[in-house]
Amino acid sequence: MTQEKDQEHAAADDAASLPYRRYAERGFRFAHAMLRNVDDAEETVQEAFCRLAAAKQLEPPAFEPRFFRTVRNLAIDRLRQRPRRAHLPLDESALPARAAAPPDDAPLAPRLRRLVADLPAPQRDALPLRVHGGLAYDAIAAALDATTTQVRTWIFRARRRLEDGLRRTEPRPERTTHGRS
Repeated sequence: MTQEKDQEHAAADDAASLPYRRYAERGFRFAHAMLRNVDDAEETVQEAFCRLAAAKQLEPPAFEPRFFRTVRNLAIDRLRQRPRRAHLPLDESALPARAAAPPDDAPLAPRLRRLVADLPAPQRDALPLRVHGGLAYDAIAAALDATTTQVRTWIFRARRRLEDGLRRTEPRPERTTHGRS
C-alpha cells in the first residue's frame, strides 16, 4: 500500500513540475524585462508557481495565460514596493550569466527602455508578453482580459511607436562638404 502511495506522489510531483519546466524560462525573461533585476525576476516566477500550485491551478488548458498574468501582477507589486525599501544594487556582472536574460549592454537598450516606458499602458503590458514571454495573441488576450483583436492592435501600435521613436532619436550623419572649406 505504501508503494502505491509513493508512486501516486511521484506521479503528482511529475505533473506539478511539468508546467515549471515548460514555462519557467519564458516567465523569467518576461519578469526580468519588467523588473530589470535577476533576483526579483527569479523570486517572482517562483512565487507565481507557488501561488498557482497552492490554488491547484496547474492544469494545462488555461495555465499559460493564468501564469503570465500572475507573473505580471507580482512584478507590478514588486515595482510598487521598490521606492519604499532601501536597495543597494549588486554588481550583476559578478553573478553567473543566464542565457535567457536579455542583454543590457546593447547601445540601444537605454533608449529603447525609455521608449517602452513611454508607451500607453495596454501596449506596454502586451508587448513584453509577446516578445519576452513568447505568448500567442490569444494567450496574451486571456492574460490581459482583452480581445485578440485588441492585443494585435496594441502590439502593432507599440512596435510602430518604438520604430518611429528609434528613427527620431538616431544620430544624424554629419554632412560632408566634398572638398569645400
